[in-house]
Amino acid sequence: MRNIKAINFTEGNVAHNLLIMYIPLYIAYFCTTLYNIIGGLWVGNLLGEKAFAAQSASVPLVMFFSAIVIGATNGITIVLSKYLGAKDREKVNSILVTSLIGLFLFGVVLTLVCLLGINGILTAIHTPKEIFAAARTYLFYCILSFPFIELYMYLSAVLRSYGNASLQMITIIITTILNTILDPILILRMGLNGAAIATLLSQIISLLIMILSIASRKLFSFDFKVLNIKLLKDITKACVPSAIQQAIPTISTAVIQALFSSFGIVSLAAYGVASKLEVISLYPALTINMAVTTTVGTCSGAKQSGKIKEYLKWGMLLSVSLDLILTALVTIFSKNLASLFGIGSDAKMIIVRYFEIIAIGYGLNCITQSFVGELNGLQRQTKSMIFMAFYFLLLRLPLAKILSLTVLGVNGISLSITTSFIVPAFIAIAYQHKVMNKRIQELVHNESIGVEGTKITEEVIPEVKNTDGIDLPQNENSESESIENCQNAGIKDILKK
Repeated sequence: MRNIKAINFTEGNVAHNLLIMYIPLYIAYFCTTLYNIIGGLWVGNLLGEKAFAAQSASVPLVMFFSAIVIGATNGITIVLSKYLGAKDREKVNSILVTSLIGLFLFGVVLTLVCLLGINGILTAIHTPKEIFAAARTYLFYCILSFPFIELYMYLSAVLRSYGNASLQMITIIITTILNTILDPILILRMGLNGAAIATLLSQIISLLIMILSIASRKLFSFDFKVLNIKLLKDITKACVPSAIQQAIPTISTAVIQALFSSFGIVSLAAYGVASKLEVISLYPALTINMAVTTTVGTCSGAKQSGKIKEYLKWGMLLSVSLDLILTALVTIFSKNLASLFGIGSDAKMIIVRYFEIIAIGYGLNCITQSFVGELNGLQRQTKSMIFMAFYFLLLRLPLAKILSLTVLGVNGISLSITTSFIVPAFIAIAYQHKVMNKRIQELVHNESIGVEGTKITEEVIPEVKNTDGIDLPQNENSESESIENCQNAGIKDILKK
């Protein structure tokens, strides 16, 4: 494998490295939000309310699939970053090929299952009969795009492992522009199906652009001779908890939406708009999770434990700072932004109050997601999955139900979301201080032991190969002069014996 312009997260300025990774990621996901909002605006304004409702019927499945794919590919990033940090090329090449084939087969099976179950899916979400046929056709085209989305997300995850997030940002920007142009043209010619086909074509073109860019720049390549089925266990172990972790918020969102809908169409419409706008404030947390996962995973593989704390600290600072600015803008202009969707004044007031209540929580969510990213990077995905299940499901949903039954009504639901952001942030800070810092200190201890072993090897035998036939790394930097002196003294005693 070759990588021309990769970031070495174990060297250089931590804040600079993280910023180069983080900003393109956020822009990419912000454009994804813009992409979805623009599509909805074209359908609603050109085809009317029923067409918009038919399009909306596909949202739960598409969101769930996207979350599963994002989580699974993030799991691949976790494993890949570890071996990149350890400079184990053989494992890196094997993981690339094995994960690609495994993910492709998973995508094919999932796509076929969804195609065969379209009617059941639409029936399960209570799709009205008058829009069922239109929703079915639209969802059919959405499902056809799943393999392309999956491959695109896989390549994006691999690029993140190497510190390249800019290519994903560029392709998403191109896709957004392309879809904005194609949507009105095809909608006017083909109706709602035109919107679905515009999305499908945009995603295919986006994937082709990424593949051609990777190939032309020789960023990396695949050698299918190094396929290693045994690695599927490690890959699956990383991907499954990560996929579940990303799916949890979509389940929470579906339940919260159902609670809002119990207060009537106006409340449901208000939440529908608010959930689209709040993505602007949620994505700083999602993207810092990905960035910290990659950087911590690389540093963990390289035994650079001191860098792990630095990346966590800067991850929190960067994401919270960006989130405070964005949340302030969304909160201040929430009424104006809501007007773009053509909703009534009552719905606008619900949206304004929604952001006033939750605003403080978005920044705290960045702290939580930075912590979750650290856990993922250290390959403790099961713990991070349980943690997310706690605050998205066990804390938020029962509290939302209880408060919705009080005089607070829909404001009670909003308050439950705020609470579910505040509580885990303080838990994360406490757990980091009391538990995780000690775990990281263990990595420091292991790192110093590894350095001792390397120095002995260098003194006694100029070059030794391990059982895998890979040259042992040369020790260039010791943790401190005191550690180095102790190691040299120990070496001399061993040589004398």
